[in-house]
Amino acid sequence: MIHELQRLLTLIQQESSGPLWLWGLGSGSARAVITAVASLKGRLPVNIGLIDRSKLAIEFSVKLAASNGLLTVNAYQDDVKNLAKYCSGERRPQIVEMAGLLDYLSDLTAIELLKEVYDALSGWLFHHL
Repeated sequence: MIHELQRLLTLIQQESSGPLWLWGLGSGSARAVITAVASLKGRLPVNIGLIDRSKLAIEFSVKLAASNGLLTVNAYQDDVKNLAKYCSGERRPQIVEMAGLLDYLSDLTAIELLKEVYDALSGWLFHHL
């Protein structure tokens, strides 16, 4: 997962100008997102956004990011279905990571979330195709 995120970030950066946005939904520890971005050692401008219902998960993720040298993480304690509230305009994601999250959701909730993710990603994609 980490290597795939690194590869995608590098590929997208070649087609984009300005900083990238990588959003982690149901971020838990956000370990893959944080490790992938930290391993780039600042070579690519990447902003991280995290959304999780759990205050403890958000706090853990922010500490993990800081311990990996990532001092600016946009972390929100909220329902992942509220993605649109956080990622409009310049904060539109190029990548949304949500490994394992769908396993915990009902079919209807998963479909609603996937629509939110599609809408968030398509806003960026349609401007860069």
